[in-house]
Amino acid sequence: MRLHTSFLALALVIPCSFACGDSGGGATASDTSTTTVTTATAPTSTTGDTATTDTPTSTGPTTGDATTTTTADSTTTTAEPPTTGSTTDATATTSTTTTTGESETDAVCDPQAVPDTLQFDYVKTIDIGMANIQASYYNIAAQELVFLSYMGPGKRVALDGTVLGDVAAPPEVTQLLDGATYDQVHETALLVDQACNFAEVDPVTLAPLMTTTLDAKFNLSVCSGLAIGLDGHLYITSTNTEEVVVITRDLTTEIRRFKVDDDGLGNVDGISLIAGSENFLVLSTFDLKAAIFAPNGDVVVPASTIGGVAPPFVGGDTPEVPDASLTVCGNGHAWICEGLQKVGCYEYAPQGGDSDSCPCVIPQ
Repeated sequence: MRLHTSFLALALVIPCSFACGDSGGGATASDTSTTTVTTATAPTSTTGDTATTDTPTSTGPTTGDATTTTTADSTTTTAEPPTTGSTTDATATTSTTTTTGESETDAVCDPQAVPDTLQFDYVKTIDIGMANIQASYYNIAAQELVFLSYMGPGKRVALDGTVLGDVAAPPEVTQLLDGATYDQVHETALLVDQACNFAEVDPVTLAPLMTTTLDAKFNLSVCSGLAIGLDGHLYITSTNTEEVVVITRDLTTEIRRFKVDDDGLGNVDGISLIAGSENFLVLSTFDLKAAIFAPNGDVVVPASTIGGVAPPFVGGDTPEVPDASLTVCGNGHAWICEGLQKVGCYEYAPQGGDSDSCPCVIPQ
């Protein structure tokens, strides 16, 4: 399936005067839109032609009106931290141990005891009533999915596809929002846009708690995906350098970086931690491919066409512009959405069967 590359290049460099206009707002109590669900009876395989496009560029970061603290490398805006409950209510299906801290007790499990998922099989496609989805995360505490367009507006969605309400990313990260993840330790969501502006937000309302910019300090160019590893570090995909860049959660230190284009995964655009594993799903939007990488950059599953006959994503339609990947630790499923005009998100189940591994995604 060949992409319309001229449209893709235009979408990736859409000016801020357009993207920043659809920002702000919080969650609403309900959403009356109808959700369409298409379920496959058997996986089908498709293959697509590899498309090429000009390398996207991005404009510089913007800052909000909040009080800022300026350093030589970045500008950080802070707000009052959220009040959250327990880290998770989920129970792992593997053997567990209990670690007692000074103020709380959290159930954890050994990720090494959970078999790594190396293949996901197509289950169904849902239409949540929006297109241009380029960022998503699974809110573990609320047990709901959040999908966001690159301009900021989004939807909170139940695991069965029911739309729960509208949300919108803060304007500080709407220079083409392109990555998100859930921080289970702090029970917040983390967002990044293509200009490498970064925000920590309330996972339900998306109200900003902290904002900063990352590009200059870590040599990032078009930030296109974000995940938290079991080591507690942030894994950020940098499209123009074809790398995954690993930095500390406090945004101060680069740990390592590794190339992904050597595995045939050009135009890297998205990363998500596989539930119950230390490995990561990495997407290529323009090449329509995905691969699995270890945290040190080793290839675990080579790149192959999404929706084809080879893992990691087998069966179903090949998305026109795959983006916004996430995994659900409550059942081990993975999701990929259409990143531009076409609507739809694709759900895949782990080949080994559903499993609850939420305690296993707590950084050890």
